[in-house]
This record gives sequence, structure tokens and C-alpha cells, in this order.
Amino acid sequence: MYGYEYKLKHRKHKEDFKYLYYSSHMFIISSFLSMIYKRLDICFISSSLLCTSILRWKYPFHKIYIFLDRNWVKVIFFHLIYTLVICCLYMKHDPFILFWCFGLLLTVVILYMVELFIFMNFNTRKGIVLHMLIHIYTMVGFVSCLFLNHDFRKNIVLRFNDRQ
Repeated sequence: MYGYEYKLKHRKHKEDFKYLYYSSHMFIISSFLSMIYKRLDICFISSSLLCTSILRWKYPFHKIYIFLDRNWVKVIFFHLIYTLVICCLYMKHDPFILFWCFGLLLTVVILYMVELFIFMNFNTRKGIVLHMLIHIYTMVGFVSCLFLNHDFRKNIVLRFNDRQ
């Protein structure tokens, strides 16, 4: 068990998890918008994060939900970084939107590191507020990805024929 998990499990204000549960519902906005724009790739990514995050914060001490949410978020995050780097290399998209999406990804990483630092060393309630901000920034990032004319599913399969 990591140090922050131990601190999370033995905290005084266990009712604060309901705020993270409520902020997890922010992903509904990006899921619905992606359905409206007929972007099923963003809809799948956003809806899967919605499900894992809701389960994680509805049952904050269930080990399977913790494992699923933590690892699925990592997979999605690294997939988005890889996809945005590929978009930058091909230069087929607006540089402003790519810069905006990279800025949102970097903001999520910085907020997460600050949240862990504050949560471990100082006030745990302020760490919860920062994690709620992470949910909001991630939802804004998914809405921003709707404006990229790129299919986020096609980078999953490696394409070696492009080199020829």
C-alpha cells in the first residue's frame, strides 16, 4: 500500500469522497458532446473514464476499482500523449489546437503532482479540491480533442506501411 493510500484510508473526513464522486460526473459532458459530434473515439475514451472514475469514487476503498481506475487513466493518458505527438509530426492539424491540448495535458500532470504533494504533506481537503480540478481539466481536454480532425483509434494499431 502506497503512503497516500494509507493516508486516504485512515482520514478523518471520509464524506469528502462524495465531492470527487460528483466531479467524476463531469465526463458526461464530454461523452454527450462527442456523441453529438459523432466522434465515437472520444466518446469511448471519455465514457470509459466516466465509468471507472464513478466506480472509484463511489466505492473509494474497493481495491479492484482503485486498480482499474488508476491503470486505465494511465493507459488513456499515454495514448493521448502518443496520439498528439503523432499529430504534431504529421502537421495536418491546427498548431493552436495541438498547443492547447498539450497545455491541458501538462496542466493535468502538474495538478496531479501538486495534489499528491499537498495530500501527503499538508491538508487532505485541498488535495481533494485539486483532484476535482483535474476532472474538470480532463473534461475540457476531451472537448478540445473534438476539434482535432483525427481518429484516436487508428494509432492503436501500428502501421508499418507508412514508411514505404
